[in-house]
This record gives sequence, C-alpha cells and structure tokens, in this order.
Amino acid sequence: MTAWHRAAERSDSEILEKLWGCAKEKLTTEGVNNKFLLSTDKKGMTAWHRAAERSNSEILEELWECAKQKVTTEEINSTFFKHRQRWNDCLALNSSAVQFRDFTKSMGVV
Repeated sequence: MTAWHRAAERSDSEILEKLWGCAKEKLTTEGVNNKFLLSTDKKGMTAWHRAAERSNSEILEELWECAKQKVTTEEINSTFFKHRQRWNDCLALNSSAVQFRDFTKSMGVV
C-alpha cells in the first residue's frame, strides 16, 4: 500500500494534497497515473476503492478532481473498474460509493 492509498484510507485530505502537489511537480503524467491515480495495492485496490470502503465522499471527490487533470476515461475504466465485483461489493456496503458511481457515470466513465 502506498502513502497515497493510506491517506485515502485514513481520509487525510492534507496528506493527499501534499502528495498530489509533489507528484504533479516531479512526475510525468504517466508517472502520476502509475504511481498515484491508477496504482493498485496487493489486493488490486486503488485509493478510490479505499476511500469508498470508508464511505468518505469528500475524499472520493478530492481524488476525482485530481484524476480529471491527468487520467483519461479509458484509463479509469480499465483500472478503477477492473475489479467490478469488488466495486459492486463496496456499493452494497455504503451510499458514498453509490454516489461516486453515479457521479462517474454522469462524467461518461464506466
């Protein structure tokens, strides 16, 4: 699990912002995507999955704002929704995940 994952899991907006600032400054778009936005942990979960598990819509929205700057719809679909059953399990557990799913659908993702 990366610091990005841990900050999302712990709902630490301040750390997410600091990490995002460093990433944008130091990494290429590909690096930002691979090491932050689209990176998965040992269980194949992204930071978005971690935030959804905690029902934290504020962090989900913050992660989405970061992603909109660097990630294409195709990249989100192939990574974020790669483990669709795990995502569906999260949806069944909390309303924040449902709101995020609906938000991503409205943005043309899924």
